[in-house]
Amino acid sequence: MKLPDISRKNIILFLLLTAFLFFFFSYRLVETPNGINIDEASYGYTGILLSETFRDASGRFLPVFMLGSDNVTWYPPYVQYGVAILFKLFGPSVFMMRFVSVIITVVSALLTLYLGRLLFKGRIAFTPLIAFLIIPEVMIETHTPLEHMIMVPFLLVWMISLFKYKQSFENKFLVLAAFSLGVGFYSYAGIRPFVAVWSVTSFVYIVYLNWPKGKLSLKKVINNNFITPLLIFAVTLLPFYAMIPVFEHYYAGAVLNRVSFKINSLYNFFYYYLASFDPSFLFVMGDKLPIQSTLRHGMFLLSTLPIFAVGLYQTFKRDDYFRMLGITFFTTPLLLGFVGTIHIAHRLMYMIPLYCIFIALGVKEVVENRNLLIRYLSFALFILVLINYFDFWRYYMYDYPKDTYHIFFHLEDFEKPYKALFDESKARDLKPYFSERVARADGININSSELFARALYFPILPETVGEDVVLPSNAILLSDKLEIEGLKKLDVASGSFNLFTTE
Repeated sequence: MKLPDISRKNIILFLLLTAFLFFFFSYRLVETPNGINIDEASYGYTGILLSETFRDASGRFLPVFMLGSDNVTWYPPYVQYGVAILFKLFGPSVFMMRFVSVIITVVSALLTLYLGRLLFKGRIAFTPLIAFLIIPEVMIETHTPLEHMIMVPFLLVWMISLFKYKQSFENKFLVLAAFSLGVGFYSYAGIRPFVAVWSVTSFVYIVYLNWPKGKLSLKKVINNNFITPLLIFAVTLLPFYAMIPVFEHYYAGAVLNRVSFKINSLYNFFYYYLASFDPSFLFVMGDKLPIQSTLRHGMFLLSTLPIFAVGLYQTFKRDDYFRMLGITFFTTPLLLGFVGTIHIAHRLMYMIPLYCIFIALGVKEVVENRNLLIRYLSFALFILVLINYFDFWRYYMYDYPKDTYHIFFHLEDFEKPYKALFDESKARDLKPYFSERVARADGININSSELFARALYFPILPETVGEDVVLPSNAILLSDKLEIEGLKKLDVASGSFNLFTTE
């Protein structure tokens, strides 16, 4: 297959755009938020262990799913191994941990641009990317190295693949669409009920595209073979579903997360579904969790609501692909009734690519409208969007870190004793030891943030000594005791612990 010719100018523009996106989403990456949450700490701790020992906190060798330090939470593989790889290449740090999310977001932005150029012509083709850049939830999730954002690129690949299939009817795009859904299924727990819906949507859309045109007859149905593309899609996707019981056997609860597929109340089921489209949540308040929301800006900018509504309406007036996107927007959360969550924005990240396309459709409709009043109103709305986004960006980057400082964990609150032991052992050329009470190797009663802080200096625990301390002459000990007979306490700031050497 001959690759398309790409001009030097386009390559340079692509590289410049990519560099801008990395800068844009990396700005104040460590400072905002100021501190880490418990899941970040677990990602960081496990990332260090994997990068140094190839095992997670429970001792599993290169596991598919990682058990958190709480021995309850399972973490999916892609982001976790991304953290481990960056730690191995550049050393562990909060910046590198969060940079994994930046990479995912930049890939998502570029895929959004590619989809925009497939669907639209001229300058409108860049509107989906611009819409992507001004989504508050995108910036918030990018600054939190969790797995929520990874839903977006898998959905985009599925959307692109179905569009390419509609254009060419080449089955390779069905393979790509199914593969994206299958691999994406294991990227994040929140995407799993959606993949089931998207699988059904794909089947219906494939049948629709291949259904015989004109007056229907049995002969037309037989001659017009839509069974082959359905089989190709199914055969590619089904192995990923078939692996569920295998993973559940080795990682109990990691895939299905002990979800009960029962409907306690039909009213509650649809309450959770309809709450996904609550405009006050989507455009005003955002995620109810302050660690992933400003609580004053919606998942999307309030000022974009009119354009979004126009674009969503336009999807049902255009061709079958756009109608499929509109239907996808409304059907995707159908199974959230089994999950039973409400107003959790990071579980609705599927809306982001669809929102970008709807915004582009809305802008296209306004731009092509010759009504002078509408043009003036659209210009005023454009100014409001700029003001709205700048208000979010300024608050999130500079005020949010101060307002939420108290709800995050701070590594400097935990790392002092381990840093002191590391520095003194190097400076004095002594072998570091932990007392048993300091080591607490099983992690019980140790916050994940402390485990992360400790692993920054000691990814592999030093040797431990018990209550009857006997140290060799070339040793330095970190202990929680104030005095130890026969040992000299060093006058070194080491937090709530103390350093001892042989006298």
